[in-house]
Amino acid sequence: MNQIAKKENNLVALLERDGTRAEFAKVAPQFLDPVKLARVAVTQVRRTPKLAACDAGSFLSAMMDCAATGLVPDGRYAHLVPYGSECQFIPDWKGLVMLGMRSDNVRRWRADVVRENDTFDHDRGRIQKHTWDVRKDRGPVVAYYSEVVYKDGEEDFELITLAEANGVKSRSAAGSSGPWKTDFDEMGKKTAVKRHSKRLGHLMTSEFEIAIDRDRDAFPEIDVTQDVEVEEATATLRAGQQEPQKPKGRPKGSKNKPKSVEPDYEDEDQIPGAESPEVIAEPAPVTARTENEDKIEKALVKKGAMGSDTFLDAWGLTRMNWRQANDETVEEIAGACG
Repeated sequence: MNQIAKKENNLVALLERDGTRAEFAKVAPQFLDPVKLARVAVTQVRRTPKLAACDAGSFLSAMMDCAATGLVPDGRYAHLVPYGSECQFIPDWKGLVMLGMRSDNVRRWRADVVRENDTFDHDRGRIQKHTWDVRKDRGPVVAYYSEVVYKDGEEDFELITLAEANGVKSRSAAGSSGPWKTDFDEMGKKTAVKRHSKRLGHLMTSEFEIAIDRDRDAFPEIDVTQDVEVEEATATLRAGQQEPQKPKGRPKGSKNKPKSVEPDYEDEDQIPGAESPEVIAEPAPVTARTENEDKIEKALVKKGAMGSDTFLDAWGLTRMNWRQANDETVEEIAGACG
């Protein structure tokens, strides 16, 4: 048995342990079945052998992100993508919309592309008309948009141009491979959805907020209409600039209460090419893991305390912010984990 096959079997065995599934259950929302999450992850490991080459700690961390958001990594709602030796959690736009639709305030949420020959009219936050002649070629893509219809009938949308989508791609660690290369239009829709979400405020569910926060393809937004050189933007990112906090609060004091309907994760209509992310990009400095992150994560995995707020309470940390621990705290936690 070669080394990759051995690692693959080790990951599968880890996912099938009751203890691992119990850790998933600690952070998962009620609508997610931890057994189903583990089963889908096993399928992805079998389909994508390069996941087995990833560091086991980063794989477990990505799986905990899946559990916390309620998104299974089936290639439709979320993806487990290997970048070098690191496994990264990347939510799909369909997963983000599914989480957004769990809010009692949202009646409909969709994302789409606008092509050159389409008829597309909008006015003051509303899309008045988007049609095309099915007998004619629609032409190349010129824009992407996200549209929300609230329960009270109010509508809102966000549109980004093709140039803006290309600007985001150029600043992405995976811009030269993975979904940005194989499914550019899908990533363009996701960019519109994410930008739209920044002004939806507390309308969003907590799982949606976590998915946006944990998305490893997240980068600071730079206005491409300004005279900013790509080299300057890249330098800023490498200096460690963080993504700005999104504004809170949507008018009319909407409440945020999750629904209890379970999404259909068995849908096999996956994004073309997304289920087998075989092309690997080298980790970019902006997403590189720190030595402290690696050390504390390995300690928590060894202790079996990944995602456990009870264990982390002693240091004033939670499963949401443990990566922010300072050097002294990291040493204390590592010592407590044996």
